[in-house]
Amino acid sequence: MSPESSSTNTTGLEPIYDKLLADVVKYSNLGHIIVQGDFNAYTNTKPDFVAFDNSCTSNQDDLQYISDQNIPRNNLDTKLVNNSGKYLLNLCKESSLRILNGRTIGDLHGKHTCITYNGCSVVDYMLVSKELLHIVGYFEVHDFTSLSNHCIISCSLLIGFIMPQNTPQYQLDPIPNKFIWTPEAINLYTLNSNSIESKNKFEQFLKSTFKDSESAVNSFNNILYENALKSAKLVKKVPVRNKNQNRSKRRPWYSESCRELGVTVKNYAKLVNKHPYNSEYRHKFYSFRSRLRRLCKYEENKYKKDIFSELYTCEKDPKMFWNILNKLSRQKSNNKENESLPQEDFIQFYKKLNNCDINHNSFHSKIIKDFDSLKEKFNLSHVTDDLTHLSSEITIEEIVTAIRLIKNGKSTSADMISNEMLKNAIPILIKPLHKLFNSIFESGQFPRIWNESLLVLLHKKGDKFDPGNYRGVDRTDSGKIFLILTM
Repeated sequence: MSPESSSTNTTGLEPIYDKLLADVVKYSNLGHIIVQGDFNAYTNTKPDFVAFDNSCTSNQDDLQYISDQNIPRNNLDTKLVNNSGKYLLNLCKESSLRILNGRTIGDLHGKHTCITYNGCSVVDYMLVSKELLHIVGYFEVHDFTSLSNHCIISCSLLIGFIMPQNTPQYQLDPIPNKFIWTPEAINLYTLNSNSIESKNKFEQFLKSTFKDSESAVNSFNNILYENALKSAKLVKKVPVRNKNQNRSKRRPWYSESCRELGVTVKNYAKLVNKHPYNSEYRHKFYSFRSRLRRLCKYEENKYKKDIFSELYTCEKDPKMFWNILNKLSRQKSNNKENESLPQEDFIQFYKKLNNCDINHNSFHSKIIKDFDSLKEKFNLSHVTDDLTHLSSEITIEEIVTAIRLIKNGKSTSADMISNEMLKNAIPILIKPLHKLFNSIFESGQFPRIWNESLLVLLHKKGDKFDPGNYRGVDRTDSGKIFLILTM
């Protein structure tokens, strides 16, 4: 609310408080209310309730009338009540609002809320319905900082509520560990894979009969995992965190001179907090803060001019141009707060996305219909010679070709079987893979573990808290070789 003598206050205070009173009455019909802000009002310790209301003769006709309680309050600001303070006190009396400043735990003395060059005062208030006074836990006037002439005010309410019992709790699987494949680790893995112990395990695998494809894949993966564990370093992967997360987000133009002057301003802000009546500390604080703001504005303008000159000079160098733009975009993203994403919203979004309902998905129903029609036309008794290779067994040459197609350095899925573990032990793995793939192909049972994958979300555009702005990238496992052979 503007001060009385402000040039922006052309209508006076009375219309403003009349509008505020109308809003208070309107929202009071819906429930209890809280009003807070800068009222520019000096209230001293004058009562915000009807004094001696209990001693007045009660009206027998008004049985619902509740008399005001005498609840005194303190105030370190001893200035006389101004016009805005009178309107504020009358507002409290007419609408049964009570001031929390100076009468609540956390601010029992009525701490100053505004410290200026000329002095300090209490002009920021928090008003609550008198029915809420018994559930106010505390009210606090925070320390004075260089960000504003006014201090932050806050309060807590002791509200009891019951958590819903059927709220789904989601627990994501931990990120799988990762093997570090250095040249030395690859050589050691090749030696361990060709060792007598490893050969005996693979021979046992070739002689064994498995009840299903799932147990066969698990047995094969265990042998590879044991050899990798003897050869490469296993690193436990944890979610990536910004190392500078707890550090202050400084602008690129914030120079060492700005930092030193900022420290001086903060030190004087602490002194003003301890000694608000000391005019020397106040004058020096505002003097240094003005110097800091002028210096920051100068450094920012200088930084922008340097960027423009760099962009102008690299007109014929596209690589340098995009390097500058990428640098600016990284600085912009680093200045944003690192907030946690709503995990449950993302899980529900991708569950719904992957849940195909034939009755409500025209594309999916069309595919099923076309597939059924082709299935009816396809008569296995009249298969031509050109299609017989589709039902023939997978050969060793095909497996070797498929393994050589995969690339090193790719991420693994939940089974932790990397491409390096397959490519660097082809001679010893070829027969077990030949048996494994053909048994799966003949049985028609695709292993469950090959159906599981890690979904990595890449932010593409827009709001980072909207799951629809992400693209899901699937990290598959060793089953991709089998898919290459059957595609």
